[in-house]
Amino acid sequence: MTAPSKPLLLLDIDGVLCPLVLRPPETSDPLWVTTAEFVDRAVPGWLDLLAGAFDIHWASSWGTDANEIFGPALGLQRLPSVIFSRGALLSRGARRTWKLADVAEYAGARPLAWVDDELYEDANAWAHARNERVRTLLVRTSGSNGLQESDVDALLAFAQECQ
Repeated sequence: MTAPSKPLLLLDIDGVLCPLVLRPPETSDPLWVTTAEFVDRAVPGWLDLLAGAFDIHWASSWGTDANEIFGPALGLQRLPSVIFSRGALLSRGARRTWKLADVAEYAGARPLAWVDDELYEDANAWAHARNERVRTLLVRTSGSNGLQESDVDALLAFAQECQ
């Protein structure tokens, strides 16, 4: 079996694709995914660009529900999803990267970009150590702003470096 040619991109949803604010800025024209979840209208196009450079997987507490709720609205095919352990879910909010152990196991030895609004020093240390063996990029978004064009540019540059 041959290894995948594209690096892995792990995407969170809340605080990454969907900003953690009650309502969008009045100057925006959001794309509503649910009655409470919206994305910037640029996001589907950005995801299309990223899908050309990465093997995208969900890394969200939405789990496999992301495919039914967000996938169709964002123009995405069904994506694999990191399934988080009960212990990880129970440790949320501890100012440590609660997804880290499950992501580390899931990623294995593949080049990886991980986009999340809850990446802390433990994740940075893990990525730094991992970079000695395999390319790793962490992109921490501002939960209230979510993914930005500059983040997409950094991700695409990283994917190009992995070629």
